[in-house]
Amino acid sequence: MDTTEAKGMLNEATGKVQEAIGSGAGDAMSQIKGRVGQVAGTTVAISSFWLGLLIGSAGATKNLIR
Repeated sequence: MDTTEAKGMLNEATGKVQEAIGSGAGDAMSQIKGRVGQVAGTTVAISSFWLGLLIGSAGATKNLIR
């Protein structure tokens, strides 16, 4: 796990907390911001994960060709 993936997971968790607080307080805007944070965090974490796999695979393939 790299720092970008970790930051994405942290943003996702922060979004979940913000959504829960907004839900408890009846604040629709906080709920929306929380959901947006979750989606953004998940997107960053997943894209970072897949990019890491692709880069790692490309390196392994390059070493096999040599």
